[in-house]
Amino acid sequence: MPQFPALPLLQLLLPLLLLGLSACSSQETIDQAEAIQVVGGKGLPRLADAGQALSFTGLIGQLLQEDVIFIGEIHSEYGHQRMQLALLEALHRRKVKLAIGVEWIQRPFQQHLDDFIADRIDEAEMLRRTQYFSRWGHDYRHYRPIVQFAKREGLPLIALNAPSELIQAIMQGGLKGLDDFYVAQLPEEYYFTNETYKQRLQRIYARHQGIKGSFGNFYEVQLTWDETMAEQVTRFLENDSETTLVVLAGVGHLEYGHGIPDRVERRTELLGKTLLPTLDGELDPQLADFLLSAPQAELPPIGQLGVELRHTPQQSVVVEIDPKGPAHRAGLRKGDRILKLDQQPIRDFTDLKLALLDKPPGTQISLEVAAEAQDSPSRLLQLTLAKPTQRKKAKL
Repeated sequence: MPQFPALPLLQLLLPLLLLGLSACSSQETIDQAEAIQVVGGKGLPRLADAGQALSFTGLIGQLLQEDVIFIGEIHSEYGHQRMQLALLEALHRRKVKLAIGVEWIQRPFQQHLDDFIADRIDEAEMLRRTQYFSRWGHDYRHYRPIVQFAKREGLPLIALNAPSELIQAIMQGGLKGLDDFYVAQLPEEYYFTNETYKQRLQRIYARHQGIKGSFGNFYEVQLTWDETMAEQVTRFLENDSETTLVVLAGVGHLEYGHGIPDRVERRTELLGKTLLPTLDGELDPQLADFLLSAPQAELPPIGQLGVELRHTPQQSVVVEIDPKGPAHRAGLRKGDRILKLDQQPIRDFTDLKLALLDKPPGTQISLEVAAEAQDSPSRLLQLTLAKPTQRKKAKL
């Protein structure tokens, strides 16, 4: 397997994870499930024809015999991940043998998910080895209850996504520009003939002027994501015919059955069922088999130090400081190395994220820092975490 070094991630006004969430209690999950409503989709008439109430319970009854189920999300919408968890737990209560395929871990790191579920490594080490924070980066608190549910019940977590280095290479030079190292990482099949999907991606590309690279490269990147995840789904289904694989992915990979579902069908002849949260009141029944109204849910805002860091395998070094931020007020300087946060050693980006997992804005913390020269004496600083800036929602 090729080696995948940690990606550098410089973040001005560094977002910090906070408030680690324990797994939802059974009653909380039941309450969440009762609030989910089936409001549309191709499968809605089938529910009515079967004499079933258009309820969460009726929906679960329609899913019990499926080999593969796709559940979409907007990555930044915590209510969508709560909906996913409610569906997973409801299926599990009905004795469905489950595995969970996740977009948020890249497929070279599957062994680390296996080690985590088998109790060979803990959650922190799993996040470090999968390089979650630098490769995915979306708020881990959204996914943590799902991860904890899988661990508690011994359910396999399946890494679906393509490695970031491959995606970056395609965005820069297209599929034709790849060298042998990257060609070896490509999915075995590509399907370029869905013009409807291509036109939808063209509209997305046109709306986002900040996307780097040509549309052709953007299109090949999207197909590489889709085909890679479909290939991972197919491999799992071929190796385990007794387990239902529930795929958790962004809505852009699932809408209208395009993206992952049609590529799984092409490989396996399995249609599966697609469930999507409603977006902005959109009720086009062709979007998915079932459209669900998920209750809104929010987590507290993410705190920030007010710095930009350069991360290496051994240290985190300050390269920029917000002059109005808490780090500047506390006396942090460019070139400082962060050694400890509240007595927890900071070796890398993951350590820093984990050290701040339970610390909301307004929390007072201590930082042990030293100048970049290795023999520099350390200094102890006290500061209060600040509120973050607004972030845009990510659809894909």
